[in-house]
Amino acid sequence: MRLRRFLFSFYLALPALMHAQPAGSGSGMLSDRAYYMVFYSGYSENATPELLIVLRGAPGWMQMGNRATGRSSLAAPGSGRPWSSSITIGNVHFECSFRPNEQILRIGATDYPLGGANVVVVDRVDAVGGQPKILPPFKVPLPRTSRESLAAVIARLPELQQYIH
Repeated sequence: MRLRRFLFSFYLALPALMHAQPAGSGSGMLSDRAYYMVFYSGYSENATPELLIVLRGAPGWMQMGNRATGRSSLAAPGSGRPWSSSITIGNVHFECSFRPNEQILRIGATDYPLGGANVVVVDRVDAVGGQPKILPPFKVPLPRTSRESLAAVIARLPELQQYIH
């Protein structure tokens, strides 16, 4: 009887679950000097990238030190809560939060209004050659996720070539 009630409840809830828009994040290496973080909405097989952050440093910066850790905290789109992520790679620790409804990225204590842009490049993330610098955000057509590696898809975008190599 309990199983029957559970299945019936699940059947009633199914339409709401089908229209839910979960959020996610991902990250990976693009080259020996570029690493990406992405926030997306939707389901993993057809998710829409909302924001791509490229962390760029001197060649080999990711191999310095011996740590690679990260964490993400994501809220459902429309909840008003920011999506946040932090990552430590080598000797670099990077934290950010993104408020998708307001299109605002926060890095450290500074808010960066995106105004429709969906790519942010953080240059000199490793502080080699000067303090890290946030380049002006810009918009590119980011592909939906698929079975292909997101890093491979991002690496082929012509608009990002100058930031990856």
